Amino acid sequence: MTALLILTYNNSEATIACIESILRYNTAPVKFFIVDNGSTAPDAVPGLESWLRPRFEGEYLRLTDEDEPKGVLPRMTLLASATNDGYARGNNKGLRHIFADEEIEDIAILNNDILFVEDAIPRICESYVSIANRGIVTPLLLRPDGDVDMASVRYAPSAWTIMTRFGYKFPLLMRLVDRDWIDMQVLKSVPHTADPVECQLPNGSFMYASAGVWKAVEGFDSRTFLYYEENILYSKTSRLGLHNYCVPSARVIHLGAGTTGRKFSPFLQKCEMRSADVYLRHYASLNLAKRICWCIIKWIFPLKVAAVAAARTAVNLFRRAE
Repeated sequence: MTALLILTYNNSEATIACIESILRYNTAPVKFFIVDNGSTAPDAVPGLESWLRPRFEGEYLRLTDEDEPKGVLPRMTLLASATNDGYARGNNKGLRHIFADEEIEDIAILNNDILFVEDAIPRICESYVSIANRGIVTPLLLRPDGDVDMASVRYAPSAWTIMTRFGYKFPLLMRLVDRDWIDMQVLKSVPHTADPVECQLPNGSFMYASAGVWKAVEGFDSRTFLYYEENILYSKTSRLGLHNYCVPSARVIHLGAGTTGRKFSPFLQKCEMRSADVYLRHYASLNLAKRICWCIIKWIFPLKVAAVAAARTAVNLFRRAE
């Protein structure tokens, strides 16, 4: 039995579309576990629940943050969290309950902007059991237009590469840090029948592993709010002697992959810096020189973000005054 853990925040429409696509194509025995990560939209949770209840009648459970794991879960569980604790803690809330269900053998963690276009779970499972020293696997991700998402297979950037991206290489227009594009293996054309392709960074949009592996890596590092989860997981699986893979024979659409140029956001910039700091300080084994360099970059980076934010505000005010 596979558990499908889906995190959602203020976007019940995307979550419903994701679930509908799974119900349309999937033939494997699965249990859904949806974590609403403290949505602030008034109709987010009620709207999602009104859609879930009639479709999973008699197989539906609603939980809150205060509820303890109940063991065997029904086919659909919705955990309505009171707060938005970010990607790592949000998923950890779901994993805590899923770990208590002895019927769950494997766990797939999906973004709610994933759409199934074929029966992917059995193909992933078949490949997964055939791999020795398997860690985390991901299907081949497609963009909305059907092209392969180049981020399906990536290699981990070095600590120095990450540091320089926040330092002198950081884009002057302050778009989000281009974290891994240089280090990824570009998949322009992969046969659907190809063997699993070893990678380093599991793609956070869709990650599949046994419940035992998720327990061994202790889920996600709760010190991160957003970003660098894949880098941390790669570090954890490597320490356990496990290898991560992409399974080209299983394909899903990742709607978020259609947008590579995201808008400037001071909040997201800070999230990315803080998560990079957790990764570099606790997982990357920085020497003294790199630690000193990283401290300087961390001091300069907030000033850089504030300066660009102020400049953009001034430009917008000037345009309005014209």
